Amino acid sequence: MENISARHNLPSPVSVTSLYAIYRTNIYRSKPLTKFSYPFTELTYIAESPSPYSVVLDDTTYTLNAGQLLFFPPGSEHHLPKRSSSIVCMITFDVDFPEINKLYGRILTLNGRQKLQLEQVVSTGIRLLENIPEKGYTVGTTLSSRANAFELQKFKNLFELFLVDLYLKETSPINSAVYRFRDEEKLENLITYLKKNIDKPLTLKELSEKSLISVAKIRKLFYEKHTCAPMQYFNQLKLEAAIELMCNTPLSYAEISDRLGFSSPAYFSRLFKKKMGMPPSEYIKSLKNSK
Repeated sequence: MENISARHNLPSPVSVTSLYAIYRTNIYRSKPLTKFSYPFTELTYIAESPSPYSVVLDDTTYTLNAGQLLFFPPGSEHHLPKRSSSIVCMITFDVDFPEINKLYGRILTLNGRQKLQLEQVVSTGIRLLENIPEKGYTVGTTLSSRANAFELQKFKNLFELFLVDLYLKETSPINSAVYRFRDEEKLENLITYLKKNIDKPLTLKELSEKSLISVAKIRKLFYEKHTCAPMQYFNQLKLEAAIELMCNTPLSYAEISDRLGFSSPAYFSRLFKKKMGMPPSEYIKSLKNSK
């Protein structure tokens, strides 16, 4: 019988090397936290939330819903919302995982299996760390005297398995294509909403709240497709509607400004002149003279 002597070394592209703390909290803050920055990676996961949960990472606001998470890179500045009754899980850790850079700054939505995986990671980790009672928190920051090497190995493997599964899901070509399609669909829905509300003085924050899409994501969608900010695009739609009204109605530019929800006729006039090279009053006059 031939001896089988082939040897296959197994790689370790993901290795969690240190654990600092694990939090599970539903604390309701009356004041926002000041910005803070740590030299390790932080995972923030929204387990339950009655409303969108916003965090600020390096001056960019991310709005998360239940079942979504965000990684904070080491050294990044971030702070949590002023008010939240969401149930939030946080893990702070060191990891030897160069590819995690592809996950930073992205809102990631977990599937059912990944939610169970992460819940097991959090519950296992909290048991291994001493719980420090704080209002609204279940916290683990000090290694329990009852923890042994085998239990720590189990936590390490569970966490690494979750990170591997999350990375493969987010970076697979099929998944990327699906997300590109979803992004196009989201952008189309946003534009449809803007057109239907052309007469309103919408803000980017209101658009985010209505669409349940983060401000950062909305900006990204518009810049990638139209190379402009969302509200610049909205103003462009308003100006196109204004020109149509000038051509087909006897309305004055002040009445058109009011009908299209501009903050003031003066602001409308400045935008119009920037685009058309003349103020709206002159444009209307030129239309009348050409008839």
